[in-house]
Amino acid sequence: MSIEADIRLIAKYFEDLFHINLGNFYQTYLELRSRKINPTKFLDALRETLIKKMDEQDEKLLSL
Repeated sequence: MSIEADIRLIAKYFEDLFHINLGNFYQTYLELRSRKINPTKFLDALRETLIKKMDEQDEKLLSL
C-alpha cells in the first residue's frame, strides 16, 4: 500500500494540530533528504524510545 501526500499538506496538518508555525519546512525537508547517513535520526530515536518503554511495561506486567 502506498500513500502519497504533498509535504505542504503534511506540514499544514501538523501546524494546525499542534498550533505551531513550522516556518520554512520545505528547506528542512530538503536538508533531511540530502543527509547521506541516517536522514531520519530523530524519528528513529523516537521509535527506539517507544519500543523500549513498551518492553519495560511488558516486563513489569510479567513480574506481577
